[in-house]
Amino acid sequence: MIKPKYIDIAEMLKERIEVAYYQKRLPAIRQLADDFSVAPATMQRAVRELVIMGLVTPMGPKGNLLNAKSNSRPKTGIIGIFCNFSGRIDNDPLLNGLQKMIKQEGKHPLLMTLPNQMINHDDKFWISNWLDGYIFVYSTISKELAYELRQNGIPFVVANRCPENFGANWIDFDKVGMFRDAVSQLVNQGHKSIGVSLPLIRFKSYRKYLNDNIRDILKEFNIYNPKLVKNQNVNISNKKNAQQNAKYYMNLENPPTAIIIDTLPPNEFLTEFSKRKIPYTPELMYIGDKSLFPLIECPAITFSYQSFAEQVWTLFKQVMENSNAPTKQYFIGWNITKNHKITKKIIKKEPYLYLT
Repeated sequence: MIKPKYIDIAEMLKERIEVAYYQKRLPAIRQLADDFSVAPATMQRAVRELVIMGLVTPMGPKGNLLNAKSNSRPKTGIIGIFCNFSGRIDNDPLLNGLQKMIKQEGKHPLLMTLPNQMINHDDKFWISNWLDGYIFVYSTISKELAYELRQNGIPFVVANRCPENFGANWIDFDKVGMFRDAVSQLVNQGHKSIGVSLPLIRFKSYRKYLNDNIRDILKEFNIYNPKLVKNQNVNISNKKNAQQNAKYYMNLENPPTAIIIDTLPPNEFLTEFSKRKIPYTPELMYIGDKSLFPLIECPAITFSYQSFAEQVWTLFKQVMENSNAPTKQYFIGWNITKNHKITKKIIKKEPYLYLT
C-alpha cells in the first residue's frame, strides 16, 4: 500500500528534528509547505503526525515548538498522582488501585490533591518536585503543562483522553463507544425517547468532545432531544445529582421512556420515581464500574477501575523506560451486563488500540 504524502513528509521532518536541523520550533506551515513543494493542508497533516509522536507541541501564536529530549533525572522511587479536586478520595477505586500497583513495585505513591487549577500554570511547582514522574487523573492537565513536563524530561501519563495537540501519553474508557452501545440497545427495544445523564467531567475540551458525540449518536438514530441530555453538577455529590436528575426527568411534560445513567447510582433514580403519584417506570441503562453499585438490577455497560489502574501503571512504566518514544493513546474495552452476568465483551481496534 502506498503511504500518504503527509506520512512521508512527517518522517522526513522527524529525521530533521532528530539531527537538530530545526532549533526550538518548526518554521511556519507555509514556509514548510514551500520547502517540500506541497499544499499547506498537506503540511498541516504532516505536522499533526509529529504532534501525535510527541515531537512537537502546537502553541498558537508561538508556533509548533519542539519537545526536548528526555534529560537524565536521578530516580527517587516516588511517583506523583495528581488530581485537582477537594472532595473525599479515600474510597476512590482508581486512586486506591494506582497506589496499590505502585507499592507492589516497591515504589512510593505521593497523592497530590490541589483544588486550585491555576497550579497547572506554575512551572516551578512541577519542575521542582523531585519525583520520578506524574500520573494525572480526572482531567487535571493542560497543554501548556504537558509541554513543560516534556521540555524538562519528566515522564508523565494522563488517565483520561486528551486532544491530539497535547502530545500526551493517555489511556481512558471509550465512553463514546459505550453510549453508542447503550443507545443502540434501547432503540432496538423500541425506545424513541431516551434521556442521557452524562458523567461529571471537569476537563472542558473532553466535556465538549463527549457532548458533541452523544448529540451526533442520538441524531444518527433520529431521537435527539436537547431537553433529555443532562450534565452533572460539579458542586454536589453523585447521590444528589442522581436525585436531581430523576426529578428533572419525571417532571417533564413528556418524560423519556428510557434513561442512560453514567456513574450515578441507579437506585437513587428508582427511589425518586417511586415517590411520584403517577407511576413512572422508565427503562434504566447503567454505565459505570459495577463494583461501585453492586446491587444494580438494570441492564448495564460496565468497566473496571481496578483494571484501569493496572493499565495506567503499565503505560507509565513504558514511558519511564523510554520517554522519547512515540506517544501512545489507549482505550479500554467494556462489558455488556444483564441480570448480573456478562453477556458480551467489547474489544475494538480502531481508531485507537483497545486493551482488555
